[in-house]
Amino acid sequence: VNERWDSFDVYRYGPFLENRFSFFQKTLNFSAGARLSTHEEYGTHESGELSGSYLIEKTNTRFKGHFGTGFREPALFELFGRTLSSRGVLTIFGNPDLKPEKSISWDAGLEQKLFHETITFAGTFFKNEFSRRIAFVGRSYAMREGGYTQGAEFELKWNPIKNLLLASSYTRTFAEA
Repeated sequence: VNERWDSFDVYRYGPFLENRFSFFQKTLNFSAGARLSTHEEYGTHESGELSGSYLIEKTNTRFKGHFGTGFREPALFELFGRTLSSRGVLTIFGNPDLKPEKSISWDAGLEQKLFHETITFAGTFFKNEFSRRIAFVGRSYAMREGGYTQGAEFELKWNPIKNLLLASSYTRTFAEA
C-alpha cells in the first residue's frame, strides 16, 4: 500500500473441499466441508462445516441442522474506505489495522410441504458467535471482541399453478455487540 492509499495489491486463495452423503433412499443427508484460506497479509486459516437433514416421507417433513466455523478478511472498503464530499472534504473511514473476523455458527430448523407440495413452510433458528469481529464505530471501522447474532427465519411459499411461485419470508435478528 502506498502512503496515499491509491493502490493496493493482495494475493489470496482459498481451496474448498465438500462431500455429500445420502442414505436410506436420500431421506438422510449429510455434508461436510473445509476451506483453507490463505491471505498474504493475514496468513492461513482453516474453517469447516457440517450439515445434515432427515426427511420423514410419510408427512413430507424435513428436519435440518448446520454447524460451522468462519473466517473473513476485512473488505477493501473496511481497510481503506474514504469519501470526498461536495465541499472537497476528504473523510477516511477505513482502518488498515483491522484483523480478520472469526466466528462459530449453528442453525436448526424444519421444512414442511403440504397439499401435494404446492405449499411449503420453513422455519430456522440460528446463532453466530464472534470471537473477533469488524464493526463500524463512530466514524470508522474497528475491531471488537465477542458478540453474537441470533434469531429466527420463517418462509412461506405457494405454487398454485405451474410457473407461478409466490413467496414471503420474515427474519427476526437479535445482536449483542
